[in-house]
Amino acid sequence: MALGGFLAGMMLGESRYRHQLEADIRPFRDVLLGLFFVSVGMQLNLEALADHIHWVLLLTLGLLVLKSGLTTLSAYLLHRDAPNALRAGICLSQGASSVLRCWRWR
Repeated sequence: MALGGFLAGMMLGESRYRHQLEADIRPFRDVLLGLFFVSVGMQLNLEALADHIHWVLLLTLGLLVLKSGLTTLSAYLLHRDAPNALRAGICLSQGASSVLRCWRWR
């Protein structure tokens, strides 16, 4: 049922009725977004997370190091400034919320 609802939404989103659908759904957007995140969170298996916490932490750290390294390399190749490239890599590897904190470094 979820896949059918998704496909119907995709098809209607590309139709000529798109603007009317957006106007009709706009009041319920926040409620539906909250419902989506609650339903995804309820599917989290905490026992499996506890059993494999070492892999979760290792993969999370590896992802952060990879993102930081790629961002640092990209920033260095674009501007040839190592300290600022490293700052950009560290700030942007964590996500968007950390960008605001990194502006205070200047």
